[in-house]
Amino acid sequence: MKRSLIRTVLVIICLLAAAAGTALADNADKVDSFLNNQWKEYADCLKPVQMSCDKAGIRIEVISAGVKDQKTLLVFSLQDLEGDRIDEDTRTVLYDDLGSYEGAAAYMLDYDKAARKSIYAEEIRHGKPVEPGENGITLSMKNLQLTRHSETDLIPLVKQYGGKAGGVMPPKNLPVWCDRPGKNMSDEVPDLKVLDYNHPLNIPLQDNLMLTGAGWIDGLLHVQIHHTDKPAAPMKNGCQDPLVFSLCDDIDAERKDRLPDGIRRLSWDENGDRAADWYEYLFACGPEEMDRFNIVAEIQETLGVLEEKWEIRIPADTILDS
Repeated sequence: MKRSLIRTVLVIICLLAAAAGTALADNADKVDSFLNNQWKEYADCLKPVQMSCDKAGIRIEVISAGVKDQKTLLVFSLQDLEGDRIDEDTRTVLYDDLGSYEGAAAYMLDYDKAARKSIYAEEIRHGKPVEPGENGITLSMKNLQLTRHSETDLIPLVKQYGGKAGGVMPPKNLPVWCDRPGKNMSDEVPDLKVLDYNHPLNIPLQDNLMLTGAGWIDGLLHVQIHHTDKPAAPMKNGCQDPLVFSLCDDIDAERKDRLPDGIRRLSWDENGDRAADWYEYLFACGPEEMDRFNIVAEIQETLGVLEEKWEIRIPADTILDS
């Protein structure tokens, strides 16, 4: 019985994919794996729904849904019908109207880049057992945060612009912080030279994110980033920094011991707002090893939020056993 219900959900996903001319059908095994493993105990309560709501060029479609004990369970898709506002990192949850809400978690099962469409499984937790009333369940999404993610391989830039550098001391009259793995950020900074921030390369990684330097100081690779100021991005409940980034690498973990005092990164504030604007990353590798390792800038931009309300009312007899 459970297996047949899972197959029903998968058939619906594949039919929808075929109708839209997407490649989702080819990736149905990801959904299959999730339903048969993580959600095995919920298979008997998922019922086909196939109901959707379109607003602001965004379509939400509830593929299947059900209730079990204190949880509402969903498989739904999110699709951008007009542009590229959805990607593999887009996260959202739907809400129901069954009361005693305690929280929700959604798991991305698949993403089709060509169709700009994601499939999620979600569980909504309640403080007591729930069951749809005669009006069924209304599922809603109150807003959608829009983000854009990108990655930039820094190794070619290091090869092109990096070299032996004399270095300068960090600014004396500005707040400077240092990061050490496993420890909180500290403003106790040892004497440590950084790349010359007075003569930056200013190679754009994004509109307001610059690679300002790359080179070796005392045998360590330094990579310097300048995050210039930009108005905060509007959000549902306020504003936030429109861009966050990190540098990720696969340099051998044991090499971290070569970093001075364990310092992985220095950062400093240039305008007195107590927020870092300049970042200096340290890596324990030499110029001859650039083909062995990866250093990637991972960037997330907040583009804004869609202030809409998507709603789908599912009749009670659609998701309850007959």
